[in-house]
Formats: sequence, C-alpha cells, structure tokens
Amino acid sequence: MNIPLSDIYVDAGAIDAVSRVLASKRYILGDETAKFESEFAQKLGTRYAVAVSSGTAALFLSMLASKLEKGDEVLVPSFSFIASASPIVDVGAEPVFCDVDPETLTIDPRDIREKITRRTKAIIPVHLFGHPANMDEIAEIAEAASLQIIED
Repeated sequence: MNIPLSDIYVDAGAIDAVSRVLASKRYILGDETAKFESEFAQKLGTRYAVAVSSGTAALFLSMLASKLEKGDEVLVPSFSFIASASPIVDVGAEPVFCDVDPETLTIDPRDIREKITRRTKAIIPVHLFGHPANMDEIAEIAEAASLQIIED
C-alpha cells in the first residue's frame, strides 16, 4: 500500500491567491498579506492579525506581546518539538518542562499545578497528534494563578 506523506487539499481559490502573490513579486508582506491579515482578523472578530513565516515566529511574537522577560518561567510540555521551548529562551524567560499525559501526550494539568512558582507567568499547551490539550482544566489553573496561556 502506498500512503502519501502529505495529501493537502488545495482549491482554486488557494491557487489563485498563490498566483497573485507570485505575480506581484512581493513574497513577504505586500498587498496580499495585508488583505489576508485584514480578512483573517475580521473572521476572528479581532482588531488585528499578523501573518508570520512559521509557528515558531508566531510563538515568539506571542511571547513578546505577553511581555515575558528575563526571570519569568513558562510551563511547557516535556514532549514537543524544540520550537515550543526555544522562543521562551529567545525572550529571556526560562522554560519549565512539565510531564505529559500518557494517553494524549499533551501537557499534564496535574504537573502544571506542581510546577507553578511565583515566577511562573505563562503556560504553553501543545496540541499534539490530533489530541487537544485539556484546555478547560488548563484555563481554570491559569485563571486561578493569573497565568497567560499561549497555545501551540
């Protein structure tokens, strides 16, 4: 059996958008990016949206916007790609690795509770392999401890 590595659905609208970007020769920023950001923000019901080159860049900008800084701790699952933790270091904060739930491989809320200190400022739950992290419980913990949540 031949199983494709990737089988991405691409419709005519996506092909047209890529063609417009290529024709404009503005691969970074430009009118198409501004239009996308505006439409995406409107769809989300928020004032702004920022298109970035990668999920790592998105996490980094989220941490900057969250005003994380040197001495702050950020709880992150011990089982994830390096990009979940490296932006924490890039903003000068310290990653604190939490155990993962053996069933979902996502961050374990019980260990989150154990790892919170006075320096803890945020939690980065990572949704992995189609398993969402337990966001209801994580949100309760974050609210009780006045922590920010930055989802990966």
